[in-house]
Amino acid sequence: MPMTKIYEQQKEWAIKGAVGVAACVLCYAVMIHPIFPGMVTLRQNIIDSQKRRELYREVQNLTDSLSGSERVLATLTERSQLLAKISDIAGGNGISVETLTPRTEPDGAYVKLRMQMEGRGDFFAVIKFLQAVEKIGDEIQVAAVSIMWKPSVGPQEDRDPLLVKIVFETLLLQQAAKKNNV
Repeated sequence: MPMTKIYEQQKEWAIKGAVGVAACVLCYAVMIHPIFPGMVTLRQNIIDSQKRRELYREVQNLTDSLSGSERVLATLTERSQLLAKISDIAGGNGISVETLTPRTEPDGAYVKLRMQMEGRGDFFAVIKFLQAVEKIGDEIQVAAVSIMWKPSVGPQEDRDPLLVKIVFETLLLQQAAKKNNV
């Protein structure tokens, strides 16, 4: 009889073990395993939202940068002031301006201003003038420079031996856009 009791006790333990293992497998299959695809989806959503957040910050930074860049641009109505400024800088650096011709053309939300200047001066005056225009800022760019030497046939009265042709370009804001940015 004692053998039977131990045998029965072992059967009971085996049944309890099997039921426990079956319960664990059932709990895993019903409760835990369905969570894994949801966790993968949530992890991917977190990664996607972090990327969207970084992109949003980058767009905000670029928008702020564009706003800051547009603040230095003149409006279409300030075109004459730009022409006067370039003429003043030329005169202050020893270049006599013969013509300063502006041309505008639409360029998206902006207006592209192309200014063609013709004048006379010596080499060092041209260099000083270009450096002074460069100090104005990035909004005015020198697109082309043409310098031709004009030999003097007469007396040494001609102190400006160079014919200078310089093309400047800049973008102008249309009046409505300037009011929105300020």
